[in-house]
Amino acid sequence: MPALRIEVDDVVMATVSTAGMTMIDVRLASRRTMAPRACLDVGGATAAPTTMLTFVAVRELSPDQRVTVALVADGATEPAGRTFAELFPDDPDPGPLQRPDPAWARQQYAALPVHHQRYAYDVATSSGANVRGVTPEGIESLVLSVVWHADDGAYAAVQLTSLVAWPTLEDIGTSTLLREKMALGGSMMFTVG
Repeated sequence: MPALRIEVDDVVMATVSTAGMTMIDVRLASRRTMAPRACLDVGGATAAPTTMLTFVAVRELSPDQRVTVALVADGATEPAGRTFAELFPDDPDPGPLQRPDPAWARQQYAALPVHHQRYAYDVATSSGANVRGVTPEGIESLVLSVVWHADDGAYAAVQLTSLVAWPTLEDIGTSTLLREKMALGGSMMFTVG
C-alpha cells in the first residue's frame, strides 16, 4: 500500500501506510509566539471506527533542518500511531473544543512573548516547483501541510501558507505561497530558517 515517508536531514522519522486510513496529515509549523523555530507533527484518522492517531508529536526542528516528505508506492507504518489517551494517560479527555470569548483570546494572545519576527523558507518539489523567500514582519505563522486523503488515493495535497498576526480575531488573513498535488512517487523538501 502507498505510504507517506517523513525524513528530517535524511533520517526517517515516520512512515505511515495508507492502509486502513482515511486521512494522513504532515504539518510543519513555525509560530512567532513559540520558541522552537519550527515543529513537525504527523497524525491521521483511521477508517471505521474513526480513530485519531499521532505518529510524530511535536518534534522541534532547528533552523535550516531539512524535512522531506515522499508519497512512496509501498511502506509499513513505523512508529505505530497513538491515541490521545495513549499519549497523555493522566490527562482527562478534553471534550469538544469551545470557541473562546474573542476579547479574552485577544488579551491572551497579546501577552505571549514574540520569539520570531520573520521566516526564511525554501520548498522544492519533485514536480519542479521551487518556492523560497522571507516573510514580511508581523507574520504569525508559516505552515507547510502535506495531506493525503482516501478520496485522492494516488495524490497528496501540498500547501505552504502564512498567517498574518492577529490584530483582532475577526481579522485573520492567510497567504498561500504554494499549492500543488504530489503524485505517487513524488516528494517535497522544506527548510525553514
